[in-house]
Amino acid sequence: CPTVCVFAWEFEHIPNEVWSDDERDDWRNVFSSHKRAITLSTHTSNVVKQAMGDDFNVKAIPVPVWDRFEHIYRLQKDKVLPESVRLEINGSVLDSKNYVIGCDEFQMLKPFDNFQFKSWDGDDIVMGFHIGDNEKAYLGGFYNSEPWGAWSRVSRPWILVPYSLTGSIEVIINASAFGHNIGKELFVSIGGQSLSLVLDEHQKEVTLIFNLCDTENLIQFSGLDLTSVPNFADPRTMGIGISNITIRRIRFDDEANEDCLDSKPALVEGPRLCSSPQSKLISLELSGIVYTTVFNPVDSRKNWEEIVTAFCYAFGDREDVTLLLKVTHHSITSIMGKYHYLIQRLAPFSCRVVVVQGYFEEGYYEELVKVSTYYVNASSCEGLCLPLMEFMSAGKPVISPRNTAMLDFVDEDSNFIVRSSLEPSIWPHDPRQVFRTLKNRIDWMSLVSAFNDSYEVYKAEDLRYESMMKGVYTKMKGFCSNSVIRDKLMKCFIADIDKKLEKIG
Repeated sequence: CPTVCVFAWEFEHIPNEVWSDDERDDWRNVFSSHKRAITLSTHTSNVVKQAMGDDFNVKAIPVPVWDRFEHIYRLQKDKVLPESVRLEINGSVLDSKNYVIGCDEFQMLKPFDNFQFKSWDGDDIVMGFHIGDNEKAYLGGFYNSEPWGAWSRVSRPWILVPYSLTGSIEVIINASAFGHNIGKELFVSIGGQSLSLVLDEHQKEVTLIFNLCDTENLIQFSGLDLTSVPNFADPRTMGIGISNITIRRIRFDDEANEDCLDSKPALVEGPRLCSSPQSKLISLELSGIVYTTVFNPVDSRKNWEEIVTAFCYAFGDREDVTLLLKVTHHSITSIMGKYHYLIQRLAPFSCRVVVVQGYFEEGYYEELVKVSTYYVNASSCEGLCLPLMEFMSAGKPVISPRNTAMLDFVDEDSNFIVRSSLEPSIWPHDPRQVFRTLKNRIDWMSLVSAFNDSYEVYKAEDLRYESMMKGVYTKMKGFCSNSVIRDKLMKCFIADIDKKLEKIG
C-alpha cells in the first residue's frame, strides 16, 4: 500500500545521520522507501529536496483553515464584533491584575477565583521544590529552585496548594533560615489561622497542625527579616529555604461529626465536615487592545518569555493593553513558576499579562479570536503554526518573523515583521544534542518596535488597520481555503497516478 508521509518540519536540515543503530533516524532512508511526501510548508519542501534531490516527489500543502474562521473578518468589517467578551475556561488563569507586586512583596489575590483545584482524596500531598520538581511552580515570592530547594525572596512568600484543603491537617515543612531569621519566631498561616515556628541554619522538619473549617489552599509565611547580612557574599533577600512540604489529613477513630472550631488550631477529638467548592468554570473578561499568542511553554522555540518582556517594555505605562498567553500544555505548572518569577522582575507595569491554561467551553475560542486585535508569534522556527493561520484567516494582522513556514503567508504589507537571523541548533529528538542544523534568533528590539507600531496603527490609523485586516484575510483565502487545498491535493495525486499509468503501458 503506497504511503504518503504528511509532516511539518521547521529546521534548516532534515535528520541525515543514524545515531541509534536504526536506519530510520536518517530520514532519507524513509523517504526513499515512500518515494513521495507532503509537507505543510514550502520551507519544509525545500529542505527535503535539498537532502533528496530536486527530482524527489514532495509537495507543499498547508492545512485548510480559512473557511472555519473567515466569517469573523466579515463581522469585524461590518462593525458588529463586541468591544469586550467574557470567556468561560475549564482550567486556570494567571492574571497580572490579581497580584500585588513590590520590591519585597508578592501577593496573590483571590486564588479560588482563578484556579480549578482538585478535590483532596485524603492521601498525603507531597510537594518538592528542587530543580526538576513540578511542584516548584506553586511557590510564590521565591527565587529559582536550586538542587536542594528554594530560598524565599520577599517578606511574605507563599505556597499555592493544588488541592482544596479543609478539616484538621498536619503541615510538615522541611526548611531552614538565613541570616537574621535564624532562631527568630516566624509565622505560617492558612486562612485566618497562624502558627509560629523557629528555624536554624540547617534544614529540619517542623510539623504544624491546622484546624480548617473554610476551604483553603494558600500557605503563607510572615515575620521574615530581609535585612542584608554584612560582608556576606550573596546579596539576595533570603529569609527561609524550603526543600519540601507534606500535608497530611488527621484521621480519627470516632466517626462523630463536630462543628468547625473558631479557636486557635489544635488537635480535635473528632473529625469535622467542611464543604469544599464545586468544580466551576473560570471566567475571564477581555477588552481594549488584546494581543494573543497560543503555544506550548515547554517548546523552547516559541520564545514566550521574550514576548512578555518586550510587551511590558513597550506598554509598561499603558492600562488599555492586554497580552493573552493561551497555553496548550495539560498542566499549569508548565508555565506558572516562570510566569511568577518573570512578572516580579518586570514590575511595576500597568499593562495586563494573562495566562490561560485549559480548555475553552464550546464557542469561546472563537470569541477569543473575535476580541483579539493582533496575534503574536516570536518563534525561532515553525513547521506551520496553526493558530497564526487561524487568526489571520479571521482578518487579524500579526506580529511575526518571516522565516521557515511563515514565509508562505506572512507578508510585510499587512503585518508587523520581527527581524531574525540564523543560529546553530539541534534536532530536538536527537539524544546526542549535537549541533547539526539551524534555527532563527529573533531580534528582541524589533519585537518591541512591532508592539509600539501596531498600537499606534490601531489607535490612530483606522484605515490602515482595516487595510491590513483585508490583506491578511485575502492572503489566507488564496493560501489555505478548502477549494485551494482540494485543488492542490487533486493535482498531487493525479500526477502520481499518471506516472504509474505511464510505467504500465
